[in-house]
Formats: sequence, structure tokens, C-alpha cells
Amino acid sequence: MERQVKITGGNNGGKFLFEVKYAYKEPGLHTKLFAKVPFAMGTQTTSDRLSSSVYKQPMDACEINTYRLLESSFSAPMPKFYFGDISNETSNFILITERIPFVDVGAQRFKRPILNAMEIEGPYDKCKDYQLRSPAKEYYILIMQLSGRIAGCHKAGKFGPDAMLRQNFIWADSSSNFGSASVWGGAQKGGEEQLRSTFDMGYNFISNTAKQLYPDYVQTQEFQNKYMQTMLTLSKYTTAIETWKHADSNYVAMGHQNLNIDNVYFWRDETGGLCAGIFDFGAFGCSCLPHKMWWALNMSDFDNIKDHLDDYIDAFITSYVDSGGAVLDRLVVRKMMILTALQNMVIMINAIPNNFKMCPRQEWATIKDRHDPRIANDIDNKSTLRSCVHVLGVCVRVIEELDGPEVLQEFVEAELQREEQCILQREREEQRDREAAEIARIARQEKQAREAAEAEQIAKERRAWDEAEARQEAEERRRALVAEEEAKLKAREAQEISAEASAQLRARETAEHNKHDRQGEHAVGSGGRPEHRKTGHVPADRTRDETTQKALLGQEARRLKIAKPWGGYTGRKRRMFCLHGTACSEPIFRLQLQKLLPKLEDKVDLTFLDGPREITQGPAFEVMQKFFPGHPNRMWSQTRLDHRGWRAYDDAAETISWLQSQLQALDFNALQGMGQVDGVLGFSAGADHAVMLAAKEYLRGRPFGFLILLSPSAPGYTDQLPKLFSEKIGCPALLARGKREGYGAGLEPIFEATLSAGRFQLDEGGEKVPSNHVAKLFYDCEVLTHDEGHIPVPRNTTQAESITNRIVSFIFENS
Repeated sequence: MERQVKITGGNNGGKFLFEVKYAYKEPGLHTKLFAKVPFAMGTQTTSDRLSSSVYKQPMDACEINTYRLLESSFSAPMPKFYFGDISNETSNFILITERIPFVDVGAQRFKRPILNAMEIEGPYDKCKDYQLRSPAKEYYILIMQLSGRIAGCHKAGKFGPDAMLRQNFIWADSSSNFGSASVWGGAQKGGEEQLRSTFDMGYNFISNTAKQLYPDYVQTQEFQNKYMQTMLTLSKYTTAIETWKHADSNYVAMGHQNLNIDNVYFWRDETGGLCAGIFDFGAFGCSCLPHKMWWALNMSDFDNIKDHLDDYIDAFITSYVDSGGAVLDRLVVRKMMILTALQNMVIMINAIPNNFKMCPRQEWATIKDRHDPRIANDIDNKSTLRSCVHVLGVCVRVIEELDGPEVLQEFVEAELQREEQCILQREREEQRDREAAEIARIARQEKQAREAAEAEQIAKERRAWDEAEARQEAEERRRALVAEEEAKLKAREAQEISAEASAQLRARETAEHNKHDRQGEHAVGSGGRPEHRKTGHVPADRTRDETTQKALLGQEARRLKIAKPWGGYTGRKRRMFCLHGTACSEPIFRLQLQKLLPKLEDKVDLTFLDGPREITQGPAFEVMQKFFPGHPNRMWSQTRLDHRGWRAYDDAAETISWLQSQLQALDFNALQGMGQVDGVLGFSAGADHAVMLAAKEYLRGRPFGFLILLSPSAPGYTDQLPKLFSEKIGCPALLARGKREGYGAGLEPIFEATLSAGRFQLDEGGEKVPSNHVAKLFYDCEVLTHDEGHIPVPRNTTQAESITNRIVSFIFENS
């Protein structure tokens, strides 16, 4: 233990020097070490121990973590770290580092006027800039540069991720809550009466008890009023000030909380340049940078601050930017520093009662200046008293000589303006919320009305469907009865024909037999009686009669034969329905299919149906008239969009019944030998109706052999006709679509306008491509794609050739 040199100074812990010997010597190990421990819980230091170990924690933990976690990446020289630990239960801690080899220490203090290069100056004490070997500005410029470099390196990510740093250091930023008390601002508690009492005590100290230490203007009524108004206003806006200081992340970074002259060690290099390292990292962490800048200057002489404040700000900003930080506004930095100085005064006023513990009240009248040992020296190994007296004087001069009240008033006016803007903004937001709520209410009512109307429409369509289905079933029963009666009649006719043929045959046989009998009368046997001639074969005339009977029966059977349902090929030519899109007709659809039709003309009978309804207006009508003028424009059903933005059709059930009637007409023709419909090809709305028709025929047990679906839409009609889609459709389907087709394909203007009006909310149902929902309606559906949009056959020759060839082969594979 080094007992000749006593380490004093600082306010937050005891310090001592010691030497060690190593059992195993390693290069770079120091034998002369420094240690820091908390104050003892003794009579003279109990309040200091409570202050440092309770009120200011995790100050000591942050210091240990600075050495432990940042030593290898730190942006300034620091003593080598050997050991550190802290108890969360007792607050006891110890920190051991290398000893800084100060020259001006102990008995040799400041006796050598000139030092050699690399020799460490000091140590210097707080509030004693007169000890510095060179002008104070040189030292404080370097301190500002070190602070800027540390903050910039943090911003550049050199200290590690913020998530790790937050867990190990004090952290205040825009996410911190400054509502109840300031992190560093010394927010006051209590009402105005209590605050006035506290500030009166502070004013009495600087204007009466220790008036000889402060400027004469302190005793004037004008200053008293300015002081009291400033302190009361500051207390009212402390939370707002702290919030503002931490709102912009560019002004918030890691750094030393009070990089005073006693927390830095200095030396000069071979060229005479001043260099510095840092130690004593209590409360190292992240907070407002101008706040830390003030706390690095507050123990300096006020004249040094006043004369060079702008130089110090520029030195910090330049170093901060060079090391990775953002460019700061020097006026904003200065304003934050002045406000922090006023907050600093509040802290010092609260510390005045402790001054009288360290220097009794009755002795103050005999103290003549700041150099009096009773206040200039360390008391109980602490600089607390000297610091409080000195900083009070600095802050008094900030109020009077650095426009402290004016800076505060400017902030208050800006804050009031911000508050007014916030009130107006809240009122506007509340008004917008009320308007939005009203719009939402109206939208809900309209939605409910639309849903009710849609539900009524669906119910109407279902009733119409059920009625049409009932009529169709009754018609089918009637047809079945008629067919049954016709079959019975034809069976009776066949039986009569067969009986007549049999009777004629028997008559011929009888006549033939009689003829033979007459011829045999001339032959007499040995017994004198006629003898019949026996033969082993049927006469030729009888054989011809049997063949004739069989031919007649076969011809009648063929005449009565009933045709099989469509979908099975019996050697005849294929037949296919062709259903156009909205606002089209057969001539237009033939033009749209001109790349496909030549491949089908000799192989497939094409029946082009025109929609049962005329269309005379709307976007689709206008487009078709533009490209196909003079041709009729038809549609299958009135198109609309349901609540999901999917395609639905008014009167869909009626249209499907009409399509079935067309099938039945062809079915009748098929009985006459013309052939049944093997499949359906449809485009857009025609494809949608082809799906509904195929579903209906499948449930009737008469599935098509194939379906060709060109650019079908999202099937909203499945909700209209749920019975048709209670199971997947058992009909092979080939679906072709364009990659640029969306949910509004074919109805883009109406789709976008309706969506913008909020009449539906698009629900893709997990599929970006609407036709994928159609493919899921079938057991077996093959999908082809091309690079274009909503057209039957792509314009690109190569892609058109590929798709049309596949359509032809698909037809013959499935019919």
C-alpha cells in the first residue's frame, strides 16, 4: 500500500495506490496499481456513500463495464484494466487499473516548471484551472475533441450493437420517459411554494452568506427577480426540456458524463503537441451530447467558458463528424448547453445544506475569496464543497452574462407554440377520427344494405333456380313418360310385326308341307299306304323366310335405339358449343378465335351461341364498338362484383336454364343422327357460364367430355348457386390465361372505381391469380399461361401456336 501519497479529489468514491509482485512475470503487467472503492459508511461520509451507491447507481457498474467491455475498442487512451466487480446486494465495489505515473504528485506537486515529452502532467483538481501548465483553452479544446470522438465512434458502431450497450450502461434517448423526473436534469418536486422556499435558500446563500464569492449584481433586486423567475420557469419546463434534448438521435450518443479536468491525464509528445487519456468513467452511458459538453466545462472558470464557448462547440462537432457522427447545428448545441447550465444550478442549490456540514455557517463571513483553504481544499478527501461553490458562481454568470433567461424564454415560447400546434393537431385528429367514424358508420350501413340486397338477390336467384329446376324436372318426367309410352307403342308394333312375320312364315311352311304331301300320294309303300320323304335340311325357301324375319326385327330395333348422353365418341364428328365474352357476338368471337378455327374446321362442328341479352352501354360495349364497329353486342347475364370483388351474375340461373334448352334442342337433333355436344369453349363471361353449365350437367349425370376455359374470372357465382358446386366437377378442363390478368380483368374501369368507392374489399383468398380459384372447382384441370392480358388467344405467334395446338389435342383426347 502506498501511504506517502494520498489520493483525494472526486466526489464519488475512495481511492488509493498500491504495488504488487507477480508469481509469474509477463510482459506488459504493471506492478504499480490504482484502486477505487466506495466511501465508508462513517460519520463524515455516510451521505456521500448514499449519494454515490444509492441515488446515482448504476454509476459504479457503468464504470466497471466501460473498462471491461470497451477497453479494446475505446477511441481514447485509458488505464489498463486489471479487475472490477460490484455487489448488487451491498453496493460494494472495487476497480483496479494501472497507476497513471503523474509527475505533479505528492511532495513534488508543481515544482518542475518544464516536463519532458511523454511525462504525465498533474493530476489536476476540479475548479483549479490556475494549476494548468498552459492556457486553459488548449486543454478544454482537447477535452471537447475526445468527447466528440467517443460519441462519433459510438454512432459508427465501433462499441458494439446498441442492444448490448443498453443492457450494460445508463441509457437515455427519445424512448425514455421524462414525465415524472428528469434523468439528468434535476427536476424539482412539490408545488410553487416549496420551490420558492428552495430557491430563496439558494439566493440567500449567493447574496448574503457567501456574497463575497459572487458578482455584486447578485445583490440587486433586478437580478433577484430574474433569478427567481428563471428558476421557477425552469422547474415548470424541466420535463419538456429533457424530452427536447433527447428527441433528435443525432444529438444523443454515448460518452463521459462529466469529463472535467480531474478525469483526464495529459502529456506532450515529441513535437510538443498536447495529448490526453481518460479515467474515472462513473455513469458512462448514452444521453444528450450538449448536456455532457456542459458538464465537462462547468468546473472551469467562467471567463474561459464565456470567451471560448463557440470554439469548444466547433471542436466537438468537428471531431464528432470526423469519427462517424452527424453534422450538428451549433446554435442548437449552444441552446441545449445553456439550458443544461440552468438545470445544473438547481442541482447546486439543492446541495447548499451540505455546504454547511463541511464548513459551518458561522465561518462563511470570514471567507474572503475562492482560494480560502476552508473551501478551496478537499474536505474529507472530497471536492464536493469546492465544486458546489464554484458551479453556483458559474451558473449565476450564465444567467446574467450568457443570456440564460432569454434562452429559456425562447424555449418556452417555442414549447407553447408546439403545445398549441399539438392541441390543434389533436383537435384535427379528433375531428378526422369523428369524420372517419361517421364515414365508417355510413359505410357499414351501406355495406349491410348491400349485403342484405345481395343476400336477397342470391335468395331470389336460388328461388328462381329451384323453380327452374323443378320445372325442368317436371318437363323431364313428362318427357320420360312420353318416351316410355312411345317405347311401349313401338314395342307393341314390333311385336305385331314379329307376330305377323311369324304367321306368314308358318303359313308358307304349312303350304309347303301340304304340297309335299300331295306329291307323296302317288308313292305307295310295301304296306300299300302313302310314304313321306324325309330330308336332313330345311328347304331353301324356309331359310330365306327366317333371314327376312331377323332383318325386320333388327331394323326395328335400330329404329327404336336411344342415343347415349354427350361426352362419348362413337366415330362421328365432334361437336362443341362456343360461348363469347361480354358485349360480343358470333362474328366478333370468330374474329377473336381466328388463330384457332382453321385447326378445327374439318374436325369439329362448332355451334356459336349468342347471349340472350343485348348490351347497349358501358365500358365493355364502348371497347367492342371501337374495335368491332357494326357488330351486335350481346351478354349472357348482367355482370356485377360481389363483396370480395369476385365476378357474379344477375339472373344466372335463368341463363343456365336457357343454355340447357339449347343443349336439349341439339339432343333432339342427335336422335336424328346429327351427333351430341361433346364439350364447351368459353371466353371471359362465356367461360364463367360454361363452368356453371358444366356443373349443372355433371350433377344430372350427363358430364361434358371437355371444357375449354379462356381467361375465366374469380368465381363469385359459386356463392349464388351453391348447390351446383357442392362437389368438384367431374369433367376434364383446359384453362388458358394471361400473366397480366388481375381480379378486375375485363372490367378494369368498373373494378377500380368500385374498389376506390369502398363498395367492396378485395379478398384474394390466398391466390394472386383469379383463375386459380376456377381450376380448384374441377377434379382435373390443366392450366396454360401466356405473357399477355385478357384475350382469348395471345397475339404472339409462338405462344398462340402452342396454346391452339394444345386445345385441339385436348379436344380429341377427351371426346
